[in-house]
Amino acid sequence: MRQIKTSSSEAEQEASAGGLIRQRDWSHVSQLPTDVTVSVPIAPFHVKDVLALVPGAVIASSWREDSDVPLLAGRVQLGWVVFEATDEDLGVRITRVL
Repeated sequence: MRQIKTSSSEAEQEASAGGLIRQRDWSHVSQLPTDVTVSVPIAPFHVKDVLALVPGAVIASSWREDSDVPLLAGRVQLGWVVFEATDEDLGVRITRVL
């Protein structure tokens, strides 16, 4: 593994298996945009179900209402969230970070 030399204020330090300290500097990628996804699996769902969608339709899911939902950036899971309603908006509250 390549070691990057940075100041301790910019780097996250962690002990490696060999007792060495490695540093990570994320400043060069920290401002890159990324899409974050929260999705609830709905199965079975077919093309005919998509074509039948109308405003106000409710789609049933087997996901439990009180269960956390995975928060993803691409294929990487960042943590778990629960849905929160605020006025007329729907958001998510982070419950666990991985």
